[in-house]
Amino acid sequence: IAVLPFVNMSDDPGMEYLSDGAAQSIIYGLSQLPQVRVIPFSSVLHYKGQNISSQQIAEELGVRALLLGRLNQQGDNLLVNVELVDTEVNSVLWGEQYNQKITELLAVQEKIAMEISENLRWQLSGEEQSQMTKKHTQNPEAYRSYLEGRYWWNKRTEEGFRKAIESFQQAIDQDSGYALAYAGLADCHNLLGNYEIVSPQESFPRAESAALRALELDETLAEAHASLGWPKMSQWRWQEAGREFQRAIELNPGYGMAHLWYGYYLSSVGRLDEALAERKRAQEVDPLSLIINAALGDSLHLAGRSDEAIEQLRKTLELDPNFAPAHFRLSLALVHKSRYEEAIAEAEKAVTLSGGSPRYLGFLGYAYGVGGRRQDAERVLDQLQEQSSQGYVSAFSRAFIYLGLGSKENAFGWLERAYQARDPGYFLKVNPLFDPLRDDPRFQDLLRRMNLQP
Repeated sequence: IAVLPFVNMSDDPGMEYLSDGAAQSIIYGLSQLPQVRVIPFSSVLHYKGQNISSQQIAEELGVRALLLGRLNQQGDNLLVNVELVDTEVNSVLWGEQYNQKITELLAVQEKIAMEISENLRWQLSGEEQSQMTKKHTQNPEAYRSYLEGRYWWNKRTEEGFRKAIESFQQAIDQDSGYALAYAGLADCHNLLGNYEIVSPQESFPRAESAALRALELDETLAEAHASLGWPKMSQWRWQEAGREFQRAIELNPGYGMAHLWYGYYLSSVGRLDEALAERKRAQEVDPLSLIINAALGDSLHLAGRSDEAIEQLRKTLELDPNFAPAHFRLSLALVHKSRYEEAIAEAEKAVTLSGGSPRYLGFLGYAYGVGGRRQDAERVLDQLQEQSSQGYVSAFSRAFIYLGLGSKENAFGWLERAYQARDPGYFLKVNPLFDPLRDDPRFQDLLRRMNLQP
C-alpha cells in the first residue's frame, strides 16, 4: 500500500506540514504490521502536486492499493476526506469523511489506519492493534510541533534542519516524555554533522544525547536506535554502531533510513558486498527516495562496479535533475573511470545546486587537480580558506584537494586534522581516492587509530 501526501485544500500554505504529516503518521502506523509493505514517505513525496493516474503510481511503486486524502481547515475544525483505491481493478474499496477539531487529528489518523486494516480484511492480533495505534504523545500541540519538525527535516537543507530543531524542541517542551521528538532532534544533529554544516565534535554528541533520551523513554523506538549509530561511528565504536542499526531494522524492517545508514556502516568497515545488498534492500523498501538511490550508486562505485554506478546515478537524476548529492556521487564514479572533464562538470553542478557546499567544493578541487587544472584546484583551496573563517569546513575537503594535486604531505596533514575532529570519514578504508596513500605506514596507522583493521 502507498499513502500519498494529503492534498492541502485550504488557502494557507502553512498547513502543508499537517497535510504531509497526516500521511506520514498513517504510514508509520501501518508500517508496524508484519503482513503489509508500506511505501515510505520519501518515495510517495515524489508524487506531491503531480497529476498522475493512480494506476501509474501503483505500477511505479509496485503496490496494490493507494490511500488518497484531502485536508481542509475550517476555523478550529479539520475536514478530512480519504479513499482507499484498489488500483488493480480501479475501484474504491472504502471512503470516509471526518469533521473534527484540529486537536483531534491524531485520533483521526488512528481511525483511518484501523479502518484500512478492516477493509483489507486483515485479522490483527491485540498486540498488532496496540502497536498500530500506539500514541507517542497525548498532547495535540506537541504532536503538531513534531509534524512540523518532520516537515522541515524532510527538506534536507541547513535552514530546514535549523527550523526542525526548533519544532522538535518545542514538542519536547510541550511533552517532556515525547520519545519520537527526541529521535527527530537526534536526526537533525546527525545530518548537520554528516552534511558538514556543523563540526562532528559539536553535532554528534548532541545527537547521541537526544537519541539516548529517546531510548530511555521508549527502548523499542527504531528511529532512536538508528540515530544512535552515527555518534558511535564518530567515536570509532564500529561494532556498537552496527548493533544499533541492526536493532533499528529488527524493530522496523520498513524503515528505509535504517537500511541506508547500516549500509554506510558496512562500507566504512570494508564489508562492501553486504553494504551493496543493504542499499538494494533500502531501495526495495523506499524505491523513489533520492538519497537512497544515490547511495546505491555510491555502493556500486565502492564495490568496483563504476559503470553500473554511473548508470544508477543517472537514473537518480532522472527523478530529480537538481539533486546535488547525486551529481556529487556521479562525479566520484566518473573520476574513477578517468573521465575528468565529465567529472568536473558534475562536481560543478553539485557545488552550484548546494549553494557552495564545502563538501562538494573539496571534491571539485580534487577533480580539478587530477584533471590537470592545477590553478583551478588552488583557487578552490582559497575559497575553502575563506569559508572556514565564516563557519565549519571539514578537513577532508582540503585533504581531497591536496590528494588531487599529488601533495601527499599536505594530504596527510589534513587527514590528521579530520581524525582529531572525529569526522566519521569518507569510507577511508575502502575509498579508491585514497589508493595513492594506502601503502604509506602513516595511512595504516590512521586506520588503526580509527579502529579499522588495515
